[in-house]
Amino acid sequence: MWIKTIDEKGVINNIDWAPVWQSLRKATDTVHPGYMFHESCHWNRVLKKWFWLPRRVSKEAYDPVLDESRGGNLLISSDEDFTNIQVTTVGSLDNPTHGFSCFRFVPGRKEEIIAVKTVEVGSSTSSFIMVFNVKGEILLEETLIASGVKYEGLEFSYELDSLK
Repeated sequence: MWIKTIDEKGVINNIDWAPVWQSLRKATDTVHPGYMFHESCHWNRVLKKWFWLPRRVSKEAYDPVLDESRGGNLLISSDEDFTNIQVTTVGSLDNPTHGFSCFRFVPGRKEEIIAVKTVEVGSSTSSFIMVFNVKGEILLEETLIASGVKYEGLEFSYELDSLK
């Protein structure tokens, strides 16, 4: 339940985030023996909130076989000091093997998120892309982008001139 921060000089700091993780688990009803696995978290400087899309979510104890079908469809948001945590359902969990592996806010669209959901069941891997807003409303349903591949990163790049 620790995180690492890296400053502009490359200095790594270890921070005990147990109180934060416990607050998130309480808000999502995944307290022990339940669990959540996270592969990405972002601070939205416009909304001034933290956002998480858990990869796995379970109210039950971890089981390596069952874990493959405990994908998540939750969007968790919090203010800067983690006192106001909100949990939003993103669509339905029609495919419980699908879990979020990465996400970004769409540039210029402060409340819209593009995310990748992945499937890892046995030796089978696939990646799907989807778009939704912070209210959990689906704008683009899960769409297969790769079979046999897990995408774990998503980034936008644009010229500085386009920001003017």
